[in-house]
Amino acid sequence: MPQSIEGLRALITKIQQKTIPLIIMEEPYQFEENVGALYKQNLWRHRYFDIQPYTSVKMDNTLRSTSQILDQLIANSANMLHLHRSDLFSPTHYAIGDIQYSLEGGHISVLGSLAAERYFIALGGSEKLRHFLQQ
Repeated sequence: MPQSIEGLRALITKIQQKTIPLIIMEEPYQFEENVGALYKQNLWRHRYFDIQPYTSVKMDNTLRSTSQILDQLIANSANMLHLHRSDLFSPTHYAIGDIQYSLEGGHISVLGSLAAERYFIALGGSEKLRHFLQQ
């Protein structure tokens, strides 16, 4: 991890020197299993699929640590915007009804992307983004 942080620090320094606007977006919730396959199995068996037990606490903790490091690295950078997971995804951003937002556990589906868009706009994210881009 320390080498990764140094590499990230070097990249951010280069971007700061060029005054290139940079938007860093955190990843959606991740899962321990292929939730797409599990959802299909439950659908075929006419059972409700509860995605919550498959969330990845380990990945969430890693993201939280990385997010704090990113915040420190870009603290004085007017040309960098860090959109946290909480800016992009609700805490229950796993599924709508029993249809999950993830295809296989690591990527969000079109349904998940649209839900994230609605959440981002509802929280004022589009204004935050517009303000950043107009600087």
